[in-house]
Amino acid sequence: MLVVVVFLLLRATNIPQSIDPALLRTGRFDKKIYVPVPDLLSRTKLFSIILEKKTSR
Repeated sequence: MLVVVVFLLLRATNIPQSIDPALLRTGRFDKKIYVPVPDLLSRTKLFSIILEKKTSR
């Protein structure tokens, strides 16, 4: 019998300095992905999507 276990852990923060250094040791997280702050056009699109969802209720 073959058993496959997949474990995915995501962590997000807007203050990366607040992450405990013990969590960042080798072998704890495979990848770090930095997502920059959205530009003005992207923010406008995000807000319009959120507002459309709220007004359609």
